[in-house]
Amino acid sequence: MNKSNWSEYRDESWGGKKPGTNRLQPRLLHLLEILEFNPAQIPASNVVFVRTRREKGLSKNFTELANLCWPFHEYVIQTQKIKNILCFGKTAGGFVRKKLEAHIFQDEFIEQNKRKLKTQIFSNPDKINVIVATHPSIANWCNRSTDPSNLIKRYVNK
Repeated sequence: MNKSNWSEYRDESWGGKKPGTNRLQPRLLHLLEILEFNPAQIPASNVVFVRTRREKGLSKNFTELANLCWPFHEYVIQTQKIKNILCFGKTAGGFVRKKLEAHIFQDEFIEQNKRKLKTQIFSNPDKINVIVATHPSIANWCNRSTDPSNLIKRYVNK
């Protein structure tokens, strides 16, 4: 494996499974393929630099921890001139939207199933898009009825 082209989503074994095959990995790889992005060239980070199995593990301290980590995210967004931020879940998405003042609703994808969960896109006055997607641990983005990829592609590839 070429380390300069390495991606956690494609090349890392999660839970002892073949690299790129554990639940979340193929869903993210599917999105990146639709967007025609090389997984090794897409920066990725958690809002909070603490790993938990579920968001519930951070619920008491999420805002405090997110605020502690925000200066790093803000620096990356500014220095790299990031124009699209994909957030997994409403908690992370709401926090990022608030920090970036992204309150202008742009568009949404509604799952075509009983849940009807939404992926929504908001922008701020600086034209930074914050995409608040249903977390890929919950929504199978490889399934057409729950795949927000085409919506995301319309905004990311503008």
